[in-house]
Amino acid sequence: MELLEDLEDHSDCRFQVIHKFTIFCKNILLCKWNGEKCIVSDSQTVPFVYAMQTSGTMGSKKIVRVTQDCILPNIDDFKKLFSINEHDSVLLSAPLTFDPSIVDIFLAITTGANVIILGNSIKAHPGLLLDTLFPSQDLPNVLKGHQLSILQTTPSLFRRWTGPEIRGRILNDETKLRVLALGGEECISFNILQSFKSPKNKTEIFNLYGLTEMSCWASYSKISFDEIYDGAEDKIPLGIPLSSTYWKIDVDNEYSDSAGNKISELILGTQSRLCFVSDETSCPTERKTGDLVKVSQGHFYFYGRKDRFIKFYGIKVNLQEIEDKMSQCSSVAACYCIHEPESNILYVLFSSDCSGDQHEISKIRSHFHHTFGRFIPPFYRLILVDEIPVTNNGKFNEEEMRRKLVSNQSNQQNLEPSKRVLERFKDTWLSHGLETQGGFKDVGGSSLIAVELTSTLNHNLPRKTRFKLLNLLLSNGSFIQSLRLLKWLLWKHHRKKPPGKFKSYKYKYSSWFLQLQKHAFRKGNFHLRARILGDSQKFYLKVIYSRSTNKKTLFKRNCKIFRDRWKSLKASDVSSVIARGLHLNTNYLAQIKTPECANLNKLKISIIWKKDLLSCVDNSPSIFHSSRCSSHLVISSHHGLFATLDGFSGDQIASYNFCSDLVSSACVSSSPMSSESFSYIGCFDGRFCKINNLTGKIIWCFKSQSLIKSRALQVAQTVYFASYDLYLYCLGQETGNLKWKLFVGHKGIHSNLLLLKRLGCICVCTLSGHVHIVDICRRRIKWTHEMLTPIFSSPCYFEEQGLLLVASVKGCCVCFQADTGAKLWSFELNEPMYADIVNEPCNGVENVLLCATQEGTTVCYVITKDAPIQSWKIKFGCKYFASPFIFPLQYDKVTGHSLFATILVSTNGVLKLLSLDKGTELGEFALSGDVFSSPIVYHDMIFIGCRDNHVYCLKIGEH
Repeated sequence: MELLEDLEDHSDCRFQVIHKFTIFCKNILLCKWNGEKCIVSDSQTVPFVYAMQTSGTMGSKKIVRVTQDCILPNIDDFKKLFSINEHDSVLLSAPLTFDPSIVDIFLAITTGANVIILGNSIKAHPGLLLDTLFPSQDLPNVLKGHQLSILQTTPSLFRRWTGPEIRGRILNDETKLRVLALGGEECISFNILQSFKSPKNKTEIFNLYGLTEMSCWASYSKISFDEIYDGAEDKIPLGIPLSSTYWKIDVDNEYSDSAGNKISELILGTQSRLCFVSDETSCPTERKTGDLVKVSQGHFYFYGRKDRFIKFYGIKVNLQEIEDKMSQCSSVAACYCIHEPESNILYVLFSSDCSGDQHEISKIRSHFHHTFGRFIPPFYRLILVDEIPVTNNGKFNEEEMRRKLVSNQSNQQNLEPSKRVLERFKDTWLSHGLETQGGFKDVGGSSLIAVELTSTLNHNLPRKTRFKLLNLLLSNGSFIQSLRLLKWLLWKHHRKKPPGKFKSYKYKYSSWFLQLQKHAFRKGNFHLRARILGDSQKFYLKVIYSRSTNKKTLFKRNCKIFRDRWKSLKASDVSSVIARGLHLNTNYLAQIKTPECANLNKLKISIIWKKDLLSCVDNSPSIFHSSRCSSHLVISSHHGLFATLDGFSGDQIASYNFCSDLVSSACVSSSPMSSESFSYIGCFDGRFCKINNLTGKIIWCFKSQSLIKSRALQVAQTVYFASYDLYLYCLGQETGNLKWKLFVGHKGIHSNLLLLKRLGCICVCTLSGHVHIVDICRRRIKWTHEMLTPIFSSPCYFEEQGLLLVASVKGCCVCFQADTGAKLWSFELNEPMYADIVNEPCNGVENVLLCATQEGTTVCYVITKDAPIQSWKIKFGCKYFASPFIFPLQYDKVTGHSLFATILVSTNGVLKLLSLDKGTELGEFALSGDVFSSPIVYHDMIFIGCRDNHVYCLKIGEH
């Protein structure tokens, strides 16, 4: 910053400012250097044109001063190789701190071509970058007529696009891209590149090799797909040296790969392309690169770097060779290896275009074990990652990947010791590609893998106990048998309750089933307990089997009581979903009694249970009921833990750790005719997943290009979600296949999607202030309205009247005619609004709207088509981020109507219960932490998440 200020006020005479301009809010100065010269010898001085810092791949980072005679031959060579003219457009893909950017800039300057410069916000999202550079027919061309024709990038950046995207948009038959130059890393394999090109594609692809110490490029290879490169194992040769450059190999230091082939270090030489590294005052004519090459039939092939050879349990392993052979698998998008010296564990990380296809992932694991099983000791972890992190220069970001690995390990450390051991055992089993069905030896296990599996217990079990597990594995025991034995050994060692003998009992009475749950084995007695909700009270059935009891008589007597109570409810009532914005219908309210409270002015709110989810719980819970006669709660924590809990006890039914922040609430799907229930949830890393609520298993995953904050929406056999990559996605419910996607804005989408059922449309509100009504049948935007400020609050819909209400962050609420987009009326709250506006048809007569602001004001309106009528307004002096929840508090049999109430929760954790008719305060409860989770109410129970890492179940009752 000080240097920039000196240049702008001309106080530094070494620089002469030629031109000043601003790009993406950054000041760029084009300067002429008038300073000192770099001395080569006593009789010669050479000026340098720019300085560059190395990426540190050869050790510590160094400053390289590049002379004019070094960079100009590169510019002249590539002008001829690429045949660049004034009609071309060159993408400045590298940052100015990476020397390929100099080549891009001066190729354009010297030929009159256009330079395309994009902001980091676009380059950070592969999907948005693809739509900008290679727009499809249904997208506008934001480059204003310019079409990218020259693309120079690293393989890691290029492979952030999937194979179908490259084939369909970049290297298709109609592409305007003339030249694709890949450099900075090892080139993508020949077969993979060939599979990317469509048959009539005419794009010329180059493999570039270079060294910053001899900036910028040293050689090129024009890839011919009609030529077969023998002896290269699918590799692309480095090609031929550029002007004023030569190379040779260091025959004194030779290495060998796993097949015994000799590879040597590459040396670059020149007489005129001089660069000065760090404090050098004279420049050597030859530099060792640290890169290893193999010479075959006159071609040089890259085989990694010297420092990527490691000693792994006494065996010399080339990490680059592992990455190369893994990348030859067509389903692998990228692969990188990290060796952890302290634990001596090798992490093999790979990403795949088929991450949701378990069959393809299994094939990748089999490919690895078939290729390296004989050469590498089995102390490694084969890990599928969603995306390989890259640096600003477009190369693999090893530091970021190490941080993620440490974070995942720390998450496991937060688990109980026994659970941590079980998770580590499962991860180690699966990382070796072993199937969970069949015996250990039958699925490919070996004695070394068995030793590693038992070594995970070093600090948890004594050696004599570990031998029992080792004997089971070597006796061809299965995965399930191993887990059972391990659970027993852990209990015996830590003296905890035994894992139990699980039994399932089903008894059929006409059209209903009784399934007894929560089986436990304790001191010879079976304690079997089932729960059912009937007439607004929790009804428990406990059957105790003991040695001295007539089991059959006792069971029949209790089942008769249970059956009579059960028949009072309909199956359709038991199997329903209650979530934010989806309330109980009137028929259901008529059949289930609401809390009978003699004095509504004296209501008490107390804790029934709370559950620790290990990190803050900002997402809103959902409840579903299944034919298992039980109510379940679905909730997720900020750091990726998804859990299904028993609604009455808080016991964990199932869980899954997404290893990514979860910032959206789950969309729950449950069928009255099936015991299965699923949730659709988006992650911070862009994944959108379908998960089984009762087993915790992922059904499928779909990868968007940015984070997902809004709740998804299920409509018939499809599911819709909006991502911060500015698209609305439509996926198939069963398989997660992409049916279509639609560009819906210029900023992210925070508010939840809203279904306008009668219109067959979805309402999408964006942070740019746009309200889009999307016709999901025609896959287009029906109408759009632009508000002046961002929209965080979710909209609401009055279906009978056809009214749509939207609130902006400034507190401006606008009512639209939903089918036409006509603005009917509006009102101003003049306070920030982040909470959803919620509505409820009370007693089938009035439409009530409730608004809660960031400054603590709560307003209740009665909505009509002409204008809103304010019913009451209260200000508590606290902030509201969580959305209110309206529910029936008391049912009147005489009038057939219910008294409605609302729950308000402020960010400081104070929960208030208000009557909806007058806003009278009926009860209050203070949680122990801040609250950003919106509550839901099921009968007399309130469920809410808190930033003290717990989800709470509270009960509404009398004092």
